[in-house]
Amino acid sequence: MVAGEFKLSICQQPVHARSAGFGNRDRRLIDPSPILQLYKLQGNDYIKVRSLDAQVATMVVHCDLYDGVLDEPRHAVTVQHDSPPLDDASGKQQPYTNRTVVGTMVSNAHELEDLQGEKGVFFVFGDVSVRIEGHFRLKFQLLSLFQAHIYDVIFSAPFRVYRARQFPGALGSTPLSRHFAQQGVKLSIRAKEKPKGSGTSQKNDEEEDDDTDEKQDASSSASSMSISSLIHPN
Repeated sequence: MVAGEFKLSICQQPVHARSAGFGNRDRRLIDPSPILQLYKLQGNDYIKVRSLDAQVATMVVHCDLYDGVLDEPRHAVTVQHDSPPLDDASGKQQPYTNRTVVGTMVSNAHELEDLQGEKGVFFVFGDVSVRIEGHFRLKFQLLSLFQAHIYDVIFSAPFRVYRARQFPGALGSTPLSRHFAQQGVKLSIRAKEKPKGSGTSQKNDEEEDDDTDEKQDASSSASSMSISSLIHPN
């Protein structure tokens, strides 16, 4: 059920990313971090929600990976491992399913000031990585933690995930990301744009991303796993 009382607006779209692969170390984040703002229906128009009341405080936004054009999820892929487990009955090698999008897939509501100094309620996705290359969109669902409501569903603009050798380089942090980070939101902040071949080594980039991963909110990660298990039980 989708209720029309609240809606989301994307105020910072994803542009690109470097594929993270299926290892556990080389996590590359979607760049820039997607940011959404909450609106509420008042009369015939939607207005910005300015503060966290009791109802808004229980809302979260769940993020999922979709095809860049088709209305098809891309959050999992069937892969063959070098040494996959054997089926005891047939003795044949069995494929298995692995997630293609990792990180903190759920955002709580944040009461923040925007670049114009106006208060609003935002949902920030600063820890999302895609493991495979291709063209994708992100699907965002506005949910209540305590009611069976999906208030709104919205898709991001298409963005590309590159293999490592084709990646054009990380963008510099946006003014909005910097502004929210200064207010306490955990985001990866870069001093400037890092085009490929700019002289900054790949090793240094990896170390920067590893440091960022350690700063992510553990409680948000736990919430992400819980919500994701409800939406994708398999």
